[in-house]
Amino acid sequence: MDKGKLAIVGIFGVSIGMAVFAWWYRYEQGNQSLAFWGSETAVLINGAQRVELLKLAESTDEPVGESIDIDGRAWNVEQAVDVTQARGMLHARHSLVEDVTFRWDEAVSDNAPAWTYALRFEGNGQTSIVAFDTEQALVHLVGSEQSALIQPDISAGFQRIFNRELSAGESSAAENTLMDAERR
Repeated sequence: MDKGKLAIVGIFGVSIGMAVFAWWYRYEQGNQSLAFWGSETAVLINGAQRVELLKLAESTDEPVGESIDIDGRAWNVEQAVDVTQARGMLHARHSLVEDVTFRWDEAVSDNAPAWTYALRFEGNGQTSIVAFDTEQALVHLVGSEQSALIQPDISAGFQRIFNRELSAGESSAAENTLMDAERR
């Protein structure tokens, strides 16, 4: 075999080796989060056609309007904003399926969570809701008993996105109300 053919075979071998390593590395990055969310939810989080941010408040009486049950407690949806195309949301969604986002080695506190926000992921006839307690850096898959701690800086990043999008949603709603009043 001449040197040119040997070089091509060598390059081909190295590229196959790198592809296998890349596949293995990618699998290992999301292995625990995949087990936590389940494969259907993980795929939905990453590729949902619609993502809606929900501002929650614990219901003290009968739930008013839309509510979400989390561990036997009702949480009213005070505000809902479509954040599918929001700045930073693609990366935020992706972070939820990366193992480095979570603090797997730490136990969830016994403190009662204050689920103040949720993200509703919808696509292909499926819906999953992930609730957030940004103070405790805690996420919860609604409809399950699963909660996990996330990194404080990731939680703070979600809080910034939530604040920005909810204030933008309030501004948009106020503008629509004003335009409706001017039409009358």
